[in-house]
Amino acid sequence: MAIVDVSKKNSIFNSTFQRLEQTLRSMAPAIRKIDSYNRDFDRPEEIDGLKAILKKGAELVAKSAKIKRYDVVRKPMYSRKLLKLEDNLKRYNTTVLQLHQVADGKEILFEVKQLSNQVRQMSMGAAAGGFSAPMLKVVPVGLEIPLTELKKKVVNDGVPFLVLSAPGGCGKTTLATAFCHDPEVQVRYKDNLIFITVSKAANLLTIGQNIFQRLRRRVPGFQSEEDAVNKIECLLKDMDGEPTLLVLDDVWSGSEVLLDRLKFKITNFQILVTSRDEFKAFGSTYKLQTLSDTDATDLFRQSAFPQERDSYEPDQEVMEKIVKSCKGFPLLISVVGKSLLRKPAVEWRKRAKECSKTASFLENSQVLDCLQKSVDALDDKQSIKECYMDLGLFPEDRRIPATALIDMWVELHGLDEDFAISNLYELSFRNLVDLRVIRKDASEDDDGFHNEDFVTQHDLLRDLAIIQSNTHSFQLRQRLFVEITGNSFPSWWTESTEKVFKAKLLAVTTDENFSSSWPDINAPEVEVLVLNFKTQNYGLPKFIARMQNLKVLIVTNHGLSPADLSEIYHLASLPNLKRIRL
Repeated sequence: MAIVDVSKKNSIFNSTFQRLEQTLRSMAPAIRKIDSYNRDFDRPEEIDGLKAILKKGAELVAKSAKIKRYDVVRKPMYSRKLLKLEDNLKRYNTTVLQLHQVADGKEILFEVKQLSNQVRQMSMGAAAGGFSAPMLKVVPVGLEIPLTELKKKVVNDGVPFLVLSAPGGCGKTTLATAFCHDPEVQVRYKDNLIFITVSKAANLLTIGQNIFQRLRRRVPGFQSEEDAVNKIECLLKDMDGEPTLLVLDDVWSGSEVLLDRLKFKITNFQILVTSRDEFKAFGSTYKLQTLSDTDATDLFRQSAFPQERDSYEPDQEVMEKIVKSCKGFPLLISVVGKSLLRKPAVEWRKRAKECSKTASFLENSQVLDCLQKSVDALDDKQSIKECYMDLGLFPEDRRIPATALIDMWVELHGLDEDFAISNLYELSFRNLVDLRVIRKDASEDDDGFHNEDFVTQHDLLRDLAIIQSNTHSFQLRQRLFVEITGNSFPSWWTESTEKVFKAKLLAVTTDENFSSSWPDINAPEVEVLVLNFKTQNYGLPKFIARMQNLKVLIVTNHGLSPADLSEIYHLASLPNLKRIRL
């Protein structure tokens, strides 16, 4: 700065120059930061007054430096002017800049309050009425026989309760989806086909809300799970015997009580469950087998050589080794095939050697081990691998807005928006995520995303992302994923109030019973905070006010009812917060 530089060359006004230098050096970092943010937020004029003072001050100091010791006329005059400059700088620092800070805080509160009103109008977990099964992206491979057998049991034989069981990644959801889209099935059940993804945190209140919505009925208020069961039963009895099928997808082990309470003895009411568990006590089970060698090879070829003649194709022995190591798991076959697309011969031989080490009996943990090799293929693309690992921040079986991912990656990894979009497409291309672009604009060269576009991820791939992030102690992890049942926070959180956590990403998922009673946590380096909730009233945690490095806040209501968001004033003191998504 000119003022500081000149102050070192003139000793007449030494004490004044020293005070000016001290003031300016203390202000300089804040001025640079404010100027940078004002350019980002298109507010360059906010510190124009300060710039004008500094410009005039530089001119004054330059003139003062030319004053001689014996100049008794101009020396007192310039001394007074320098003192006035010092006073102006102090006054600007203590009044105007503080006013801007207060104004910025009020503006943040206003904008957040506007955004929070949107939470009342939306619910990420809510679904429209009518046919509810997800769409099929591709024609399934090797499911013709299972589909025929499943239709015979459900449609022809009228089995009231059937469990479609298989290990993770075996294609249960794909088969259930294909079943729901089958013309014979749609003719029988018409609009009374209800497809609900249940997942680990299943409860009857959520299932009841979904059933009423799918059947285009007004959702009543449930006082308890018992009340929900009674109202579901009354609704189904009012169907006058119309064929109705409830598909419960991805039901976890330990859900026996839930399933038992939904087994109503109502004419033409049936339940189809997909699960890794067979639930043998509940009736019939259809065990989905892994793909045959022929079907596995067909699926692998679709993934590794999608209508491309110029791609390298290995000899039959190498391909057979790789396909055989996948043990007929469709998910594994697709991911491994995609990871080898357009790869040279040496990569194929390397993968064949690695896959040959896989044990013959494939447990779930070994599926993850095989999938790990496809993630390892991203080692030379660290940016994409980091983006993949970030996906563990979001709850299982939920739609993740594509725009939320782009916001997060731009701020967290310093990516250009186009590079962030490219990374998402790359993850989709490798079958590590499922990207659904809902709306196509008239402009075909528009590669951006819209609020309707979303990403989903298979449970196993999400588990793998979390495992990748959990290699260090809780305090040293770059990503912290926390799932809270009720108000039971993990001991490493509640017993570590004095410890400092190094995480840059923190995700906290709470259920319907959470009271917004937050224990403190010291995580000053967090740049991305993801809060997933299901309650109708949700308060932001107090500790958010101390996350001075926070850049992105994503708050998502995964419940089925509109929600009130409170404690938003904690956001007013966050100088680096740039993106908020509700």
